[in-house]
Parts: sequence; C-alpha cells; structure tokens
Amino acid sequence: MNFDDFELTSEGTESSQKKISASEINEKIKAVTKSGNLIIPKDEIWQYWSVLKSENLFERLFLDIENHDSVSNQTIKNHYSEINAYLERWRERESTGISFTDSHKGNTIRELKSNLDEAYELIKHKSDRDNYIQEWMTDKKNKLSAQLMPVIKAAFADKVMTLEEKRFIYEEGIKAGLTLKEIDLLIKQYMDSDDSLRDDSDSASLPKKETSNAAAIFTPETNVEKEINNRPETVQVTPPPPPVKKKGGALRNFIILLVLGGGIYYLYDLFLTKTIDSKQMVFVEGGNFYMGCTSEQGSDCDDDEKNVRLVSVSNFYIAKYEVTQALWASVMDSEPAEFKGKNNPVDNVSWLEVLDFCNKLSMKEGLTPVYRFSNGQYSCDFSADGYRLPTEAEWEFAARGGKLSSSNKYSGDFDVNAVSWYGGNSDNKTHSVGEKKPNELGIYDMSGNVWEWCWDWYNKKYPDYDQTDPYGPDKGISRTLRGGAWSYAPLYSRVTHRYGNEPQVKKNTNGFRLARSKN
Repeated sequence: MNFDDFELTSEGTESSQKKISASEINEKIKAVTKSGNLIIPKDEIWQYWSVLKSENLFERLFLDIENHDSVSNQTIKNHYSEINAYLERWRERESTGISFTDSHKGNTIRELKSNLDEAYELIKHKSDRDNYIQEWMTDKKNKLSAQLMPVIKAAFADKVMTLEEKRFIYEEGIKAGLTLKEIDLLIKQYMDSDDSLRDDSDSASLPKKETSNAAAIFTPETNVEKEINNRPETVQVTPPPPPVKKKGGALRNFIILLVLGGGIYYLYDLFLTKTIDSKQMVFVEGGNFYMGCTSEQGSDCDDDEKNVRLVSVSNFYIAKYEVTQALWASVMDSEPAEFKGKNNPVDNVSWLEVLDFCNKLSMKEGLTPVYRFSNGQYSCDFSADGYRLPTEAEWEFAARGGKLSSSNKYSGDFDVNAVSWYGGNSDNKTHSVGEKKPNELGIYDMSGNVWEWCWDWYNKKYPDYDQTDPYGPDKGISRTLRGGAWSYAPLYSRVTHRYGNEPQVKKNTNGFRLARSKN
C-alpha cells in the first residue's frame, strides 16, 4: 500500500501534531507483527488508522504479510479486537458531539469498520489465510514482472540485446525483487514472441547462481572466496570484463523519455552514472574545540548536548562522503538499503554490521583490522591502520569544520537547505551523496541524508571536565548517531545534536561514514 502522509491530532486539539511517512508506518507494522502486541492509545487519535483503507488484508489488521509465519489465529483475533475497540470508543465520543469524520480525513466509522470486519472474516482461519497469502504472492510477482517488461522491450528495440543491456535488466529486476531465474524466464518469453530477436550477451560473463544479487553482478569485486580454516577472510578480485560498445542508445533514450514523461518507474542511466568513491578520505588536522551546545545553536539544544567542555582531538582521516550502497555491496555482497541507488548512502545497517564491514574492507585492502570481539564485547584498536567509525568527538570536530570552522549551526552553513537533506526537502527519501554544499573541510552530508553511527556508547549527559581524544563511556545500552536524516526536522541536522540506537537496530534512516587513524 502507498500510504499518503496523514496527521496525528491529539484528542481535543485542532492543529496537526505530526505527519507519519509510509516508511514509518511499514516499519511500525513490522515491529508490531514481530512483537505480537498491538496497543492503541485510548485518549488519542490512532496515528496509523489509515491502514484500514489498505487493499492488503493483513495491513488492515496491522500485520506484516511478509512475516506471515509468525501470525496465528489468536494474533489476528487480538489485533481485530484492539482496532475494533478503538472504533467503538470513537462511536461513543460521536454521541457527545466529537466528529470522527473531521478527525479522520472524511472517513466514517462505518466505512472503516466494514473494512476491518472484511479483513478479519477473510483471514481469521489458517486455511483461508494460506490461500490469500498465495494469491498475494502470485499477484506481487505478476506486478514485478510487468514493471520489468518495458525495460526488456527497450533492450530489444533494435532487435539485439547486448551484454551491457542485459546487465541493466538484471539490476532493475533484482532491485524490484525478482530472482535471476524469473528474469531469465521473462527475457525468454519475450524473445519467443519474435523470432528476429537476438541475445548477443556473453553468457560466460553473466551470473549463473540463483543466489546472485545486484551487488554481485554490477560491481567488479564479484569473485569472492572465503577461507574457512580459522584464517581471516580473504577476497580475490576478478577484473571486470572489457567494456562493450553500446549500440544505438535505445535503452538510454527509453529511460530518458520515461522519466521526462512522468513514468511510473524511477530508472536512471546506469551506464552514464559515475560511481562515487565513498572511501575517499579528508585529512583532519587535530586541535581543540568546545564540544556541545555552543552559542551558535541558540535555544535548540537538548539536555544531552549541554555541559560544554574543551576537547582535544589528534590528527585523523574521515571520509568525504557517507558510505554508499555500491561500496557496501562490493564488500558485503548484500543490498540492505530501502532507498536504492548506487551512490545513495547505504541505510538499514546496524552498528554491529558496520563494524563487520570495516574489518572486511580493511582486510580486503591489506590493512590491519581495527575491531576485536572477545568476552562478549567489542574493542577498538585505534593504533591500527584499518577502517573504523569516527568517535563522537572526531565526528563533531569534523562536522564543525575542524580548525577552519566558521561556527555554523549546521555542517557548512547556517542555511539548512544548503547542506542537508531533511524532512522539509528530501521528498521522503535519501539522495546521492555529495549533492549538497560541503563544509569547510570539503566533507559532504554531515548534516542530513542519513544518521551516522559513531563508535561511542550513547550517554545522556556529557562529562563536565575537559578531555583529550575521548572514546565515550565504557558501557551503555545504545551507540551514538549524529547528523540527522532525510525524515527529520532541521534541528536534528545541527552539528551538536545527539541521538542513540541499540547496536543491533537497523533503520532506513541510519547509515555511516568511514574514518582512519593518522599514525
């Protein structure tokens, strides 16, 4: 379901309090399905009520169909009862003159109750539920296939499909959720419809395994072998095949016309888009700075930014860009991000996964891994030359512009729109790194786009004494994130704002950038 943004208004309040994005709704549905415990506040408008308008019967009951194995008859009954009770409470309020329709964007209790009852009756029994799931999966595959077919047709516009065009078809298909086997079948079906069509791609250069994904196909580092016998993971890099001269530009022209024409697919010209090197480092000369809520932040500071103190940091390197999906895929052979784009920052990665990525990238380049795991906890060897996360102090020093700092509220400017992708300008998605103005050190996106993991445990109160190269508390529950993100208000993009998530948490707002010690 493509949810529209809609408002949460507390009972008795006329104005909008919050807008909920589609990704936030879907994330909440997944979390509630996993916990099996739906609780709707009794004294407020339920912020997720519009699920009752969904075509997906599971969503109407606030359940994730992708996680249907964890949904029981009792779970469905519990969710139905909770949502039904919410509607009944509003029926009682209407008798006192409070309008449900006005508070729920013109929808009536009767309409939404009918949708709820329909969903409950059709999937409350396991046999009926299994049939519905099968129909839903078939319909989903058909829709995905229909989305890919225009790309296949464009590749054969001049009757011949090249290797380059076939690779593009694979990428778009896998991004849409199809397997290689399903994509090959679609190509075959289309070729069978016209005997004059010819496949000139070099089959030896294309992936054959069903488990292959877009990352494995479209990055040079695809031929990975792991040595298991208690030795560090090693990576062999097979050079990419020689470039193939592109013919006619039919696929490219199709994409341009489709985008300019407002087509339903977001397609870009893969072959003309340069991959950004998100490992590129900027040297940060060490120095002293006041860390925390300094005067340029005005009245926006939270309590956890206070206790301003003098901090000294040593020389270090920090990445010019947030880690992109292309770099992540080349190392981890996975594509976790919700917002696809090879130059977009990777999102949906946990702090724990990021540490694994850093060590693998270090070993791949012959550097000494920084992170070690023993006795149930991670340690960081800051003397090692491998890749790592910045400390919170390093992050803030770099975000402020280091010794070149102009005391900006955001990283590089006082105008948030100049430097940050945030809730007011992002169109509810991440963007390619490096599109906004850099800060004084030439670093991009330290305000906005995605939150950036740091090494430190998150502490709600800074120490009240000066520090040199602080690494944060010795223990904690959450790890620190900095910089704000695409769905957040401007105040979260400030260089002093702090945030924390548990290290295993993955969100479509969370990413990271690399750092290295200067030894």
